[in-house]
Amino acid sequence: MLPLNPDPPVLGPAQTGPPHPPAAHQDGLGETAVEPLALWWQVWAWSPVLPAPVLDGFTPLLHALRRLHPADPRTAARPRSRHHTALALDDLLDAAAKNGPLTAAAALATAPDAGASGYAMMLHRLVGADPGAWTADVPAVLGALALPELGAFYLAAATHHPDAFPNGLAEPVHAALTLTSALPPPADPHAPDAAECVGRAWSNLLDHVWHTGSDLDGALPTILDRLHTLAAPLTRPTTTPPPTGTATPTTPVGRAPVREGELSADLTDTHPAVLALRCILSHAAAQATKDKTLPGAALQLVADVLAARGDETTVAATLGAHLPLLHHHAPAFTTAHPDLYAIVPGTPSPAAAWLADGPGLDPPLHWTVASSWPHYAANPAVAWRSAWGTHC
Repeated sequence: MLPLNPDPPVLGPAQTGPPHPPAAHQDGLGETAVEPLALWWQVWAWSPVLPAPVLDGFTPLLHALRRLHPADPRTAARPRSRHHTALALDDLLDAAAKNGPLTAAAALATAPDAGASGYAMMLHRLVGADPGAWTADVPAVLGALALPELGAFYLAAATHHPDAFPNGLAEPVHAALTLTSALPPPADPHAPDAAECVGRAWSNLLDHVWHTGSDLDGALPTILDRLHTLAAPLTRPTTTPPPTGTATPTTPVGRAPVREGELSADLTDTHPAVLALRCILSHAAAQATKDKTLPGAALQLVADVLAARGDETTVAATLGAHLPLLHHHAPAFTTAHPDLYAIVPGTPSPAAAWLADGPGLDPPLHWTVASSWPHYAANPAVAWRSAWGTHC
């Protein structure tokens, strides 16, 4: 096949040569005939773009080749991208600039494909064009967008401009947490959906609050309560599934049942419960920099989660990321919960996750892990590789 250059050469009789007689084309494509000449395949490959005069005389050849290749992939309709939308970005930018963001938001809500994933990027660009206007009245924009999916995309876009909210961050955080309760958990970790977008929104906004010390206008206790409510399912272990191949009246064969309010063991790091646990520990870390202590509610949550799901990959990774915090700022707590340091080959654990994530220079924590795992003290290099394989 000829290369697809930006300026394809003009093929004429001098380049393609005289066409073969129809009988020769038919014989050349028969079951017992030899493979057609490479030049014939070049004519076939270029046929969608060659002018008709050049193709004169090759019609029988092209008809025969089309019988061999009835579905030509070059002429088949391509599936639409998941970023495709019925509305045009330029039209919405003009509407927002002339009449304000509420007009554009109302147009998004009435689109024939309203809520499609492509509107996540569109709202990102709309908000980015005028962050101040889009964040001036968060409840009004959410009301105009109407759909929870659009609200999630909007808040995720506004997260990139945390300093643009004139009324502070408590309002968008509460709105995002409310949308999290209204949307099902993220379904596919490889294709971000509305639930993942809104989870990232409130977790990123809260990270900004913890790191900058921003004021939540007295809403911190309420927000922490909502985070603990989201993380509460992690304190309940999953029910042991029935033997493989058995079925219950409500569960198909081969699928483990999950009770209402119960989480499966294969959680992703974008699940609201996992995000809430991470946010609570990040807040505890921010508090530790001020008064050198960790909130008792956060420590109790860690104890309950460790006992219920400490051997699950995602939970172990979340706890492992904060193992230095717990080790240095809550020594009495970690002494009472040695499972934080335990490493069992083949089983995820916070210590194994911490090692796998690259522990850096922390000799005291290294020594504690080593003393709780003799194999590590005897041969750290081999133990490290073992822990890495355990976690991954």
